[in-house]
Amino acid sequence: MAATGLMLVGFVVFHMLGNFKAYLGPASINEYGEALRDLGGHLVPRTHLLWVMRMGLIAAFALHIHSAYTLKEMSRKASDKADYMTGQKKYEAKQSFIAADFA
Repeated sequence: MAATGLMLVGFVVFHMLGNFKAYLGPASINEYGEALRDLGGHLVPRTHLLWVMRMGLIAAFALHIHSAYTLKEMSRKASDKADYMTGQKKYEAKQSFIAADFA
């Protein structure tokens, strides 16, 4: 979950930095858009690397949602287990605490 979260945060940060080009004028934002389409230089065809990055972002999002659900279910199952000897739930305190005043 942490790895996919970092990928998503990285996208947000770089997207924000790229959108700041809009404040520099139309020519600057257009150059930025063309630079994104030309990622990879002459090694890969135009826009292919951009589409690979988009698919990776979609995969990171899906894996992030999946890992969040999986972690929630693991937590729920762990807290539902009860000790068969005492009958207490795993996270339940063994003693009852009394309220104390400030003093």
